[in-house]
Amino acid sequence: TLDLNFAAEKKLDPRITYRRTGPASYLNKFGKVVLVGGNVPRFDYDPTTRESKGLLLEESRTNQMINSSDITGSTVYNGTVTGDAATAPDGTTTADQFAANSTNAMHRIDVAFTSGQISNSTAYSFSVFVKANGYDKLHIRYAGYNSDNHGLGYDLSDGTTFAGKFDGTSSLGAVTSSSMIAYPNGWYRCSFTFTTASDAATGTSQILYYVSNSESTTNFAGDGSSGMYFWGAQFEVGAFPTSFIPTNGATATRGADFAEIDGEDFTDFFNQTEGTINCAYWLGNDNSGMRVFQINDSNNSVIDIVAGSGSGSGGYGFVNTGGVAQANAGQSTTNASRLNTLHVTTLAYKENDIAGINRNNRVLTNDTSATLDGAYNRVTFYQGANNADQLNGHLQRVQYYPKRLP
Repeated sequence: TLDLNFAAEKKLDPRITYRRTGPASYLNKFGKVVLVGGNVPRFDYDPTTRESKGLLLEESRTNQMINSSDITGSTVYNGTVTGDAATAPDGTTTADQFAANSTNAMHRIDVAFTSGQISNSTAYSFSVFVKANGYDKLHIRYAGYNSDNHGLGYDLSDGTTFAGKFDGTSSLGAVTSSSMIAYPNGWYRCSFTFTTASDAATGTSQILYYVSNSESTTNFAGDGSSGMYFWGAQFEVGAFPTSFIPTNGATATRGADFAEIDGEDFTDFFNQTEGTINCAYWLGNDNSGMRVFQINDSNNSVIDIVAGSGSGSGGYGFVNTGGVAQANAGQSTTNASRLNTLHVTTLAYKENDIAGINRNNRVLTNDTSATLDGAYNRVTFYQGANNADQLNGHLQRVQYYPKRLP
């Protein structure tokens, strides 16, 4: 009675109510970054395979870079910056160019973000789109208070990372995770995540780009024209980077994605006493409590497909009635081995007859002592009780059968 094939249809079923505030982005089938405003659902594609991944559902984030795609106002060492010098990943001519001069020294860009926003002992993620233009070794440094330095090196010739350097050959501090994702026309989105020091809020912080032709040093003599292109920088609180949030002179917040079905649109497809839910989704970088498809009522009762929990499980079914857990069904292995992987999780429910399985580990779980609420009134594609815990990934397809299938 319900078949939502987001990856194939690339549009919302009219029964779904969707909302989101603030600017956001997604990737279209041509590999182009598309910028959108509030309340526009995003149907995303893989930048490499161009595969349709489905409906992108994310938590709220704020980009603290006040000029995400403009480095012309930055402090520049031993080089020049030219604004709007190349075609950016969104198809506009808004990528800025840095060219290293002939001075035998470091060639650096100091990119500031709004002061007073760095918190102590907090996970942050930085990302930026970069393209080689003669030189292909980029060293990115978070320069925090009291020598709190973190960063990584990125090889724009082959898409690999290396131990970054700064001020010549000094090593950058550790990062907790990183990625380097290839986009069309030679662009890469380079990112890393780190945790600030316990005194990070005491002083100012910056992001520094060191353009180089070497992995081992940032000191060299440029030729006056070669360098790199930059676009789409993002600095956000969180243990993983999210989709690009454009800014222009001030920070910007992308609100969380909310989608739900209620009223007659819900009662027309749903069976209170038995049913089967089948969900296919790409698990994103989060590992705690993401909800994929949650049947709710007004009594803290749920029939749930969960993509993560406090223990970091990759996908399972869950039944809770009146605040009391009734069944976990089909629990998967930890998220660390399942990130950016397609999951298919199935949950069949009936009084005292619950079963579930995650295709990736194929372990069937049964429960013969579960009670149901019987007064469910809506489905949410997030945690209905707290208006949070979005998938932070892509919902490919949802199927619902008003019968407990074998």
